[in-house]
Amino acid sequence: MNRMENYCSLMWTIRSRFDVIDKLRQSSADFFSRAESAAFHGRKIVEAIAFACLVAIDNGLKYVPRDAEQQWNAETIFQNLKSKNLTVLPSPSIFRHTYAKEKTSFRHKCDS
Repeated sequence: MNRMENYCSLMWTIRSRFDVIDKLRQSSADFFSRAESAAFHGRKIVEAIAFACLVAIDNGLKYVPRDAEQQWNAETIFQNLKSKNLTVLPSPSIFRHTYAKEKTSFRHKCDS
């Protein structure tokens, strides 16, 4: 799997986990089961975001620091990248919804 396919796969997985959390929120199951399942999916989302940062850094810098490469723990990955001042991802100052053209463009890249 190439970098773009890997990144797209991660983003679709994250999206589906958010959908599962939404379904859990609407479920009539007992509160503890819903909360525990949602927390699990939330943790997996954070781990996927951390790994996606490594993919983005690999794509931007063409290497990933050796001590971050084999990590799975999100906190460790983020601390490692911060300590090396690696910031290849943009930091938006304004949050907004995705434009339809952007969604189409992303889906096209991920489907090809």
